[in-house]
Amino acid sequence: MSGQGNNIYLQRKTSSEFCTIGRLDAFENQVWTLENAYREHPVFGMTRIPAGRYRLELEASGGQHERYSAKFQNTHRGMIWLRNVPLFEHVYLCIGSTYRDTHGCILVGMTRDGDSIAHSEMAYMLIYRPIIRAIDSPQGCYIVIEDEETA
Repeated sequence: MSGQGNNIYLQRKTSSEFCTIGRLDAFENQVWTLENAYREHPVFGMTRIPAGRYRLELEASGGQHERYSAKFQNTHRGMIWLRNVPLFEHVYLCIGSTYRDTHGCILVGMTRDGDSIAHSEMAYMLIYRPIIRAIDSPQGCYIVIEDEETA
C-alpha cells in the first residue's frame, strides 16, 4: 500500500492474544508496527485503538515528550499524537519492542520476530521527519488504520 497525499497507512497483519503486528507506510518508508491486542471491552493501556482515520498532531508537553526530547535531542519537536480516537486519549507513535512497551501506543520497528519488533529507534527516526513535515503542511497529516488480520 502506498501513501496518498498526506495520509500514512497502517495495515494490521496478524494478531495474538498479546499484540497486533502491522506495516506502516509513511511516505515511501515502511516499518513494522506493534500494538496491543484487540479486546471487545477496552482495558486501559492494554487494548489497541479502533481502525479508522485519525489526524496527527504534535504533543510537546508531558513526561513522554521530555524523555524523547532527551533521547532525540536534535530532532524531537513533540510526540506524534493520534487525535480524537474514540475511547482513547494520548495515543502516540513510539519506540519499543513488545506489547509490554506499548501502554496503548503504536510502536515502530525495522524488523519483526514473532510477537516483537526490533531496531525501534532507527524506525522512529526514519519516519519522524517526513511525518512532521506533513503535519506542518497546510493539509495536515492523517493516519489510516485498516484491519487485515484474523484475530
